[in-house]
Amino acid sequence: DAAWEIKSQISQFAGSFRVEAHRLEVASTRVGSDAMEPRPIRILLVDDDLSFLRSLEALLTGEPGLEIIGKAASGEEALAAATRAEPDLAVIDVLMPAMSGIECAHLLQERHPKMRVILISGSIFEDRRPHPDERGTDAYLDKSEVPERLHATIMALAAEATAAPTNW
Repeated sequence: DAAWEIKSQISQFAGSFRVEAHRLEVASTRVGSDAMEPRPIRILLVDDDLSFLRSLEALLTGEPGLEIIGKAASGEEALAAATRAEPDLAVIDVLMPAMSGIECAHLLQERHPKMRVILISGSIFEDRRPHPDERGTDAYLDKSEVPERLHATIMALAAEATAAPTNW
């Protein structure tokens, strides 16, 4: 029953998206004096490159309104972590052994329909990048864009999710 005022603007510029979003605050379901305290956006990070996984965690840790609730080094680990922790959003590497990031994303969205998914890829080869039609996810970023754009992309997706009643 909380009212949210959210401004977001997504514009296409030079073939890539620039996302601008203002801070999202979601009311928690708690009662009492802290009932209107913002509920953080719960994030699952998935990448088989443990160094990059730690970098993602460091980038987002301490950001207001965000909470890292799990990390996984494979699609299988991500599915188990999502069942345990029920994240609002997952950031998933496209190229992983055994189960691709795309397959993982589709399974997560099938099992957790309200979860938002951002795919990331460090591949410099165009044929190794997922085509937009096959992604079927909420957003895609090259790994080189992550430091500048991941936080804004998360906030923009959260803003879209609050346009209709959800669990956020």
